[in-house]
Amino acid sequence: MPYPPASTSTIYSGSTDTIISCPISKHKKPGRIKTLVTGDRYWEKYTIEVIKEADAAVQKAERTKKLPITEREEHRIDGYIEDITTAQENYARFRTLKKPAKARISVGFMQESTISLNETRTKSKIHARRLLEGYAMFSQAKNDEWNMLGPWRHIPPCTIGLRRTPLERVIAWFESGHRGKRVHWLSGKRRCGKSAILHHIARKYDKLFPEGRRATVEFSGHITRKDFVDTFLATLLDQLAERDRQVKIILSQIGHSLRNDRYFSVTPMDKQIDTVFINTFSQLQAQSPFLIFVDGLDACDAGAVDALFDFIEHALSSPLPIYFIIASSDARALSVMSSISRAGLKGFVDTNEVIPYEDAIQEGIKEGLVALVNPPVQSSSDTSSDSPSDVNLDTDE
Repeated sequence: MPYPPASTSTIYSGSTDTIISCPISKHKKPGRIKTLVTGDRYWEKYTIEVIKEADAAVQKAERTKKLPITEREEHRIDGYIEDITTAQENYARFRTLKKPAKARISVGFMQESTISLNETRTKSKIHARRLLEGYAMFSQAKNDEWNMLGPWRHIPPCTIGLRRTPLERVIAWFESGHRGKRVHWLSGKRRCGKSAILHHIARKYDKLFPEGRRATVEFSGHITRKDFVDTFLATLLDQLAERDRQVKIILSQIGHSLRNDRYFSVTPMDKQIDTVFINTFSQLQAQSPFLIFVDGLDACDAGAVDALFDFIEHALSSPLPIYFIIASSDARALSVMSSISRAGLKGFVDTNEVIPYEDAIQEGIKEGLVALVNPPVQSSSDTSSDSPSDVNLDTDE
């Protein structure tokens, strides 16, 4: 008889949430007499049910690992999952070798490991849910539409060959310039490619700095100072927490102590930064650098722009290794420069001018690069992105 038995295909139909509602197995192991009477030396019917329980337990455990559980809990879960996998492999191997006694021992070990996995997963989930009661304060206040790298967004690729100069400036800033000037500002006319460059760098940041942290914010709609104060910090923290379990645990503890669903709307920005932002990252053992990407300043009114640079000024005055890359059009330059000057940040800003796309094409012609790309095709009604619709060169998109 082939293994697994063909009837096991029914195991995977339906939701696994309805399988195993408690950490105790509901299937009784066949005794010696039943094994002899039925002649089922490999416990085939029983094994099908045990595999069903085991696979459902593993799926639930993998979901539990995404919650803010401790490293010790995760290691225990991984250990039991490995035990289950090994037991399933051993059962198949002993069937092939025609060793029914050892095959039955493997099934028993699989069932014991499944029970232990469910017990550990249940305890970890209860603990995580208690922590998440405090984290809800942040997840409820965030703005998902501000995540410029959200999976629902289609980002037109940048014509890297024609953006060599500003990209080289960004890379140079990454390599050493950020130490002296902690804000990198991409400026230029509307639709000259600033957003495309910003998205390209943001997507590559994880490869450039695998130990770093990243948050990406793209403002949409009309943003006032109140919108910014109510939502910006929660949005940043939620992104950082989703990428770092320890951050989520700390935020959960802070949120649980604050116990205020209206915290962001009633708390001044500077106090938010000290109590939540700086406090959180000061508790982390590894102080790896992290970078905040900000785009869409054209959607912000003057008050929101001021609030952004209030945040940047306060963050840079802390000992945290935090850096910013911002993209804004020349139309916002006056407001941005006013905010930079008022916050005393002129000495901390590295400016990077992105020339108009037409000028970039002319430079590409002179350098012999234009033959590598297709001319952009733009519709007069296309206003969805800050970059033209270009071909893809040297990108991971």
